[in-house]
Amino acid sequence: MTRRHAIDIAIDARTRKGPASLLSVGPLPEGVKDLLRIVAEGEWRSPATEHVYRAHSSEEVRAASAAFLAAALFHSKADPYRVLGITPEASHEDLRENKRLLLKWLHPDRNPSPGARAHLGRVLEAAEAIEDGRAKAAAPELPPRIVVPARSKRPRRAKADPLKSAVQQIVEAVARTGKVLIVTALVTIIGLVAWRYVMNEPIGTTLERYTRLAVGMAPW
Repeated sequence: MTRRHAIDIAIDARTRKGPASLLSVGPLPEGVKDLLRIVAEGEWRSPATEHVYRAHSSEEVRAASAAFLAAALFHSKADPYRVLGITPEASHEDLRENKRLLLKWLHPDRNPSPGARAHLGRVLEAAEAIEDGRAKAAAPELPPRIVVPARSKRPRRAKADPLKSAVQQIVEAVARTGKVLIVTALVTIIGLVAWRYVMNEPIGTTLERYTRLAVGMAPW
């Protein structure tokens, strides 16, 4: 059984004024691209469409084609392929050609109808979705990336500096010696004060006595 051409279905739907919802049911008929050329170019005569121009004017053929495409391609449940008037098996060239014809037909400068702008947006979204999906499917699958954990670095021990160590020891010794001298001086002062009160003599006499005692005890 020969399938009917899209132009014949479009003319019948317009002349008989059947419900447009019937055009959204089932697969798309052959010849959708011919209808796209008619609405985009104004007139498209081919062996499949020549006979309709004998019975109808170019304006009638174009209006019937536009009504068919609006009902068949842009119903609410249409997937991206149907919006572009193609099947999933269509070539990239068919996709680009149908997209070009649809954009030309629905351009706001050429098509002032109320639904043209919304249909134009759906065409762009559908083309992008199909092209992205095909690009991802054609991209080679990369092997999983192996991540090697970085080795932790141990903190390096600082090398001991002999000169620095010796200097530090000398400083500590001087500090200790200074403390001893201070303590000795304090003890001496306290002893002098105590001796002065015990002997009840002037501090100068006590200091002189301590000095003589120290000199007498000195080895020289």
